[in-house]
Amino acid sequence: MQITPDTIIRTASNYQGLTARAVNHETYRYNRTFRGCFGVAPHLAAELWNMLDDADPMSDIRWVTYFLATLMFLRTYTVTPVLAMIFMKDEKTIRHWVWVFIEKLATLDLVRQAPFIHCRLHKYKDLTMYMLQSTITAAPDQMGVPTNE
Repeated sequence: MQITPDTIIRTASNYQGLTARAVNHETYRYNRTFRGCFGVAPHLAAELWNMLDDADPMSDIRWVTYFLATLMFLRTYTVTPVLAMIFMKDEKTIRHWVWVFIEKLATLDLVRQAPFIHCRLHKYKDLTMYMLQSTITAAPDQMGVPTNE
Protein backbone atom coordinates (compact mmCIF):
# COMPACT_ATOMS: atom_id res chain seq x y z
CA MET A 1 0.00 0.00 0.00
CA GLN A 2 1.55 3.27 -1.14
CA ILE A 3 1.50 6.12 1.39
CA THR A 4 2.11 9.87 1.38
CA PRO A 5 4.32 12.02 3.63
CA ASP A 6 1.13 13.21 5.36
CA THR A 7 0.37 9.65 6.48
CA ILE A 8 3.90 9.33 7.84
CA ILE A 9 3.57 12.67 9.64
CA ARG A 10 0.17 11.84 11.16
CA THR A 11 1.47 8.50 12.42
CA ALA A 12 4.73 9.98 13.72
CA SER A 13 2.97 12.83 15.53
CA ASN A 14 1.29 10.26 17.79
CA TYR A 15 4.73 9.25 19.11
CA GLN A 16 6.37 12.68 19.10
CA GLY A 17 3.84 14.13 21.53
CA LEU A 18 2.54 16.61 18.96
CA THR A 19 -1.05 17.47 18.21
CA ALA A 20 -2.27 17.48 14.62
CA ARG A 21 -2.50 21.27 14.82
CA ALA A 22 1.13 21.63 15.87
CA VAL A 23 2.36 19.54 12.96
CA ASN A 24 3.17 21.48 9.84
CA HIS A 25 5.54 19.51 7.66
CA GLU A 26 6.24 22.56 5.53
CA THR A 27 8.23 24.22 8.30
CA TYR A 28 11.96 23.82 8.72
CA ARG A 29 11.49 23.32 12.46
CA TYR A 30 9.19 20.32 12.07
CA ASN A 31 11.40 18.72 9.42
CA ARG A 32 14.40 19.15 11.71
CA THR A 33 12.49 17.56 14.60
CA PHE A 34 11.33 14.67 12.40
CA ARG A 35 14.86 14.07 11.11
CA GLY A 36 16.19 14.21 14.66
CA CYS A 37 13.85 11.38 15.66
CA PHE A 38 13.81 9.26 12.51
CA GLY A 39 16.98 10.15 10.58
CA VAL A 40 15.23 11.18 7.35
CA ALA A 41 12.71 13.82 6.26
CA PRO A 42 9.01 12.80 6.10
CA HIS A 43 8.97 12.71 2.29
CA LEU A 44 12.03 10.43 2.27
CA ALA A 45 10.44 8.15 4.87
CA ALA A 46 7.35 7.88 2.64
CA GLU A 47 9.57 7.19 -0.36
CA LEU A 48 11.43 4.44 1.53
CA TRP A 49 8.11 2.89 2.55
CA ASN A 50 6.89 2.99 -1.05
CA MET A 51 10.12 1.34 -2.26
CA LEU A 52 9.65 -1.40 0.33
CA ASP A 53 6.03 -1.79 -0.72
CA ASP A 54 7.02 -2.13 -4.39
CA ALA A 55 9.47 -4.91 -3.51
CA ASP A 56 7.17 -6.71 -1.05
CA PRO A 57 3.59 -5.36 -0.87
CA MET A 58 2.43 -4.49 2.65
CA SER A 59 -1.29 -4.21 3.12
CA ASP A 60 -1.59 -3.11 6.74
CA ILE A 61 -1.33 0.59 7.60
CA ARG A 62 -0.45 -0.38 11.19
CA TRP A 63 2.96 -1.50 9.92
CA VAL A 64 3.87 2.17 9.44
CA THR A 65 4.31 2.34 13.22
CA TYR A 66 6.88 -0.45 13.12
CA PHE A 67 8.58 1.17 10.14
CA LEU A 68 8.92 4.41 12.12
CA ALA A 69 10.20 2.45 15.13
CA THR A 70 12.84 0.96 12.82
CA LEU A 71 13.90 4.38 11.55
CA MET A 72 14.10 5.65 15.13
CA PHE A 73 16.16 2.62 16.13
CA LEU A 74 18.56 3.20 13.24
CA ARG A 75 18.80 6.92 14.04
CA THR A 76 19.20 6.75 17.81
CA TYR A 77 20.06 3.08 18.46
CA THR A 78 17.44 3.16 21.21
CA VAL A 79 17.14 0.06 23.41
CA THR A 80 14.04 -2.09 22.99
CA PRO A 81 12.32 -1.18 26.29
CA VAL A 82 12.47 2.52 25.40
CA LEU A 83 11.17 1.92 21.87
CA ALA A 84 8.37 -0.19 23.33
CA MET A 85 7.44 2.68 25.66
CA ILE A 86 7.54 5.32 22.93
CA PHE A 87 5.49 3.28 20.45
CA MET A 88 3.24 1.73 23.12
CA LYS A 89 3.91 -1.84 21.99
CA ASP A 90 5.25 -4.99 23.60
CA GLU A 91 9.07 -5.30 23.70
CA LYS A 92 9.08 -8.65 21.90
CA THR A 93 6.80 -7.29 19.15
CA ILE A 94 8.91 -4.16 18.65
CA ARG A 95 12.13 -6.17 18.54
CA HIS A 96 10.67 -8.58 15.98
CA TRP A 97 9.30 -5.91 13.63
CA VAL A 98 12.33 -3.63 13.87
CA TRP A 99 14.55 -6.43 12.62
CA VAL A 100 12.03 -7.45 9.95
CA PHE A 101 12.14 -3.90 8.57
CA ILE A 102 15.94 -3.65 8.88
CA GLU A 103 16.24 -6.78 6.76
CA LYS A 104 13.74 -5.38 4.24
CA LEU A 105 15.61 -2.05 4.06
CA ALA A 106 18.94 -3.83 3.64
CA THR A 107 17.68 -5.52 0.46
CA LEU A 108 16.88 -2.25 -1.32
CA ASP A 109 19.25 -1.42 -4.19
CA LEU A 110 19.41 2.16 -2.89
CA VAL A 111 21.01 0.94 0.34
CA ARG A 112 23.16 -1.77 -1.21
CA GLN A 113 24.72 0.66 -3.71
CA ALA A 114 25.33 3.53 -1.27
CA PRO A 115 29.01 4.21 -0.52
CA PHE A 116 30.23 2.68 2.73
CA ILE A 117 31.01 5.24 5.42
CA HIS A 118 33.96 4.11 7.48
CA CYS A 119 35.92 7.22 8.47
CA ARG A 120 33.48 9.73 9.90
CA LEU A 121 29.76 10.14 10.31
CA HIS A 122 29.12 13.82 9.71
CA LYS A 123 25.34 13.84 9.21
CA TYR A 124 22.40 11.92 10.60
CA LYS A 125 21.65 10.41 7.19
CA ASP A 126 25.14 8.92 7.19
CA LEU A 127 24.48 7.16 10.49
CA THR A 128 21.21 5.73 9.19
CA MET A 129 22.89 4.46 6.03
CA TYR A 130 25.81 3.11 8.07
CA MET A 131 23.42 1.19 10.34
CA LEU A 132 21.52 -0.16 7.33
CA GLN A 133 24.70 -1.23 5.57
CA SER A 134 26.06 -2.94 8.65
CA THR A 135 23.20 -5.43 8.31
CA ILE A 136 24.10 -6.34 4.73
CA THR A 137 25.99 -9.60 4.56
CA ALA A 138 28.52 -8.84 1.85
CA ALA A 139 32.23 -9.48 1.68
CA PRO A 140 34.18 -6.68 3.41
CA ASP A 141 36.03 -5.73 0.21
CA GLN A 142 32.68 -5.22 -1.56
CA MET A 143 31.65 -2.68 1.06
CA GLY A 144 34.80 -0.55 0.90
CA VAL A 145 36.35 -1.96 4.07
CA PRO A 146 40.07 -2.67 3.73
CA THR A 147 41.01 -6.32 4.18
CA ASN A 148 44.19 -7.66 5.80
CA GLU A 149 45.70 -9.12 2.63
